Amino acid sequence: MIVSNPQAGSVVEINRSKDEPHDDIQDNRIVSLTKREAEVLNLVLEGKSSREAAAALVCSKRTVDFHLARIYDKLQVTNRVQAMRRATLLGLVEVTMPGKQD
Repeated sequence: MIVSNPQAGSVVEINRSKDEPHDDIQDNRIVSLTKREAEVLNLVLEGKSSREAAAALVCSKRTVDFHLARIYDKLQVTNRVQAMRRATLLGLVEVTMPGKQD
């Protein structure tokens, strides 16, 4: 799976019907990621560890973990898998399969 880099600073407004099964997610809120948060999210979604993402971004692992904590908070998730699913559902990242071209 390859995650392409979306426009940095993506903003998505969440408007969900009451019937949808997301009990703990606030309705009618705006999710906005900074350019750096989008970079961190894309590296992590490519399967890189925090240490590998830090090396790619020329920063410390602690800085990457800080950005991840903010991303998780904004997406209202607790781990990388949930972050990938939520970011994909919200259109913050575009996921393509290897070998497939649009």
